[in-house]
Amino acid sequence: MKTILSFTALIMAVLVSSCGSTKQRASESGKEGVGENRADAAHNSKNSLDWQGTYAGVLPCADCEGILTVITISNDRHYLMQTRYNGKSRQVFDTKGNLTWDSRGGVITLGETKYKVGENKLIQLDRSGNLITGELADKYVLSKSAPGLDNKPWRMFEAANRTIATDSINPPAWFRLDATEKRVYGNTGCNSYNGDYELEDGNRIKFSNIISTLMACPEMQNEAFLMRALYTTDNYFISNDTLILNKAKMAPLARFKVDYFAE
Repeated sequence: MKTILSFTALIMAVLVSSCGSTKQRASESGKEGVGENRADAAHNSKNSLDWQGTYAGVLPCADCEGILTVITISNDRHYLMQTRYNGKSRQVFDTKGNLTWDSRGGVITLGETKYKVGENKLIQLDRSGNLITGELADKYVLSKSAPGLDNKPWRMFEAANRTIATDSINPPAWFRLDATEKRVYGNTGCNSYNGDYELEDGNRIKFSNIISTLMACPEMQNEAFLMRALYTTDNYFISNDTLILNKAKMAPLARFKVDYFAE
């Protein structure tokens, strides 16, 4: 009888120990799950992406050639949204405010418009906050401006120590570098042009084989300034979003700023 009771007691002890171990493992597993969920919640666009900067693109438009949209977001969440209805007017509309994030940290709201924040891009959402589908879905994307010279329009605002006016008589004089084709193209404020360019170490730059249309305009001085700068420059310098084209160590030939609405 004692032998039977001892054996029974041993079995009960093993069962109790096993149950305790199972509860401990379940408790530890639950803690790990909570930790993983917290990590996932922290790994979102708001916390893990460098979302500050300038985004630009042409969005679809029902009654125009496209809506040129430029959004600049600062570190303090302040934004400036600029839009122009291409093919209808050159007027630029400005909207300012402070953006808000959704609870998941993946979508921002600017005024009445929502954007999904991705790696170096903003994706415009529909009014319900959903991704836009269909044939034009990939057109609702604004790309972030990258550092450097390439793939952005540079508008001349100073040349030969003179401020360059931009108005109805003096349209913007600008250029853009196509990094893929190694081509430069733009407008002098009168004539369209294109050509080749080369970038070398030490901020060296060279333009060549530039050809342009031959229109005559009431004001041709800005064209002369721009063409002289492009043909003469051999180096450049970028400081505080300003591009300076130089010849050796002489005085700057011309100064430029990024202006998506110059095109």
